Amino acid sequence: MSKTKSSTTRRRLGRAGLATGAAAALLTGMTAAPAYATAGTMSLSATGGPTGGGNTVVATMATAPTSPNPTAFTSSTAVYFVVATSATATPACPTAYPTTAPSATVVATGYPNVKLLAPNKIAVLVPTGVAVSSSIFKYAMCAFASNTSGASLIASAQYTVGTAPRIAAVSSIAPVSGPALGGTTVTVTGTGFVANTTAAPNNTTATLDGEPLTNIVVNGGGTSFSATTPPHVAGGPYLLSVTTPGGTANTLGTTTNKANLFSYSNGIVVSPNTAAGNNGAVDLDVLGVGFANLSFVATTGSTPNSANAHVYLSSGGYDEEGTTTKAVPELTECVNVLVIADTELLCSLPLNHTFSNAAAPALSASAARGAGALHAVATSGSTVITSSDAAFTQNDVGLPIVSTAGTTVIPAGATIAAVASSTSATLSVAAAADGSLADVTVGGLRNAAGLTAWGAGTVAADGKTITGTTGFTSADIGRAISSTTAAFPANTTVVGVSGTTVTVSDAGTAGAAADLVLTPSVSVSDGTYTVSVVSDGAIDALDTHVTAGTAYSQSIVSSGSTFTVAQY
Repeated sequence: MSKTKSSTTRRRLGRAGLATGAAAALLTGMTAAPAYATAGTMSLSATGGPTGGGNTVVATMATAPTSPNPTAFTSSTAVYFVVATSATATPACPTAYPTTAPSATVVATGYPNVKLLAPNKIAVLVPTGVAVSSSIFKYAMCAFASNTSGASLIASAQYTVGTAPRIAAVSSIAPVSGPALGGTTVTVTGTGFVANTTAAPNNTTATLDGEPLTNIVVNGGGTSFSATTPPHVAGGPYLLSVTTPGGTANTLGTTTNKANLFSYSNGIVVSPNTAAGNNGAVDLDVLGVGFANLSFVATTGSTPNSANAHVYLSSGGYDEEGTTTKAVPELTECVNVLVIADTELLCSLPLNHTFSNAAAPALSASAARGAGALHAVATSGSTVITSSDAAFTQNDVGLPIVSTAGTTVIPAGATIAAVASSTSATLSVAAAADGSLADVTVGGLRNAAGLTAWGAGTVAADGKTITGTTGFTSADIGRAISSTTAAFPANTTVVGVSGTTVTVSDAGTAGAAADLVLTPSVSVSDGTYTVSVVSDGAIDALDTHVTAGTAYSQSIVSSGSTFTVAQY
């Protein structure tokens, strides 16, 4: 055979071999298991359970596999739990059932270990090998077409195990109390707590009296967690319950003693928490719990000791105990209470009027402070007036100022707009001329010379609206008003001024009233006070309720209830 012929023969044999190999490869590809696409996902009735299994989890197809993967569960479905490689790693399922069969302690297969409930739903008895090992508690729950080598993955889910949680018998929770408004950060001590993650945000949950704690953060060793208390009515101590994948604990240590650990106090938060004492009333927003169950009727300021709910401002903690007077009484009452929700109310706190006001004096010009004795100096075109007598006070704001010199220096209708110091005040209008006045009068009752129109008006049928008045200003809001003919109740105050119409807090007698008297109010002095919400404003209310076996509530003194009066 020639060399050329031999080469040609070899080439032909090579081509035949290639053809034979290709055919064998094609045959092999046709008989081997197909390459499956993406598996589906499952949603679980419980994303975790106790170490050592024994519990049943229902798995429902959440997203279907991509064809040609099996798209439904069958009676042959096998569930294999794959442990994470580390405490921080996320476990994953193999794409096919392992060639080397895993231990039976981590595989559930066959009835009743795997129950087919529907083509998209199975019930799985978690096997005993699904347990916490060396602080690793995360597993991938993998559902395969069967427990045969190479069987395709149908769907998967993440599953967590944990030891049964335990609440420590000593120092279980700190602090042990907080305001009813909630928001207290507490630390719970024990064992078996499992960290919450983005994938499993409810590994550890907890409740107080059935209300969930929020912002739970578990420490690295699972021996404690911090959380925020929810709002709750005052009382306690209430039951703490902690749930992890390992179970639920609501007892202390290994005992059967219930974990009644945390109490709620009737705390409030007020806003704003500071204001000037001479600027009339300030609208107060009060946050707390249980307001919807309180009756705030008659909160007009004229009946501060009525047996209804009230919002008081007091010097230190309000104390109702006493026989004829309260141990620590209210200085003033927040009036016109409006309950917005069980956790919020609004009211108007008059700071330029207190219950220490003396009874209104008789209507007479001599009652005006400083008549014939107060000396002052005014400058033409200026609103500033000075006095060497150091007699001006914040209570003078809104009151008229006159002189027997007539309107030559101080124009008619002038009032004190502001008080800078005891020797300096600001007029509502500028002085008409320079003058050194030896007989300035600050009209305490608004009936001094030059103000003869003051003191009269018509009380409407509702008893609270007075029309046809003159001389009232917004600075009078919160000040006491009285009248013999109108017969206003004690502590009736001005609550609104609009032109010649005045609105008062309590109803008097309708008709003409020619002897209206506005009493200069005693403002709340600069200092720090406490706002209290009480369910009963009567003297010695607590003892009365104890005797009757009924509830009495009073908000506690706290940083949230502090109110500061300061001139600024």
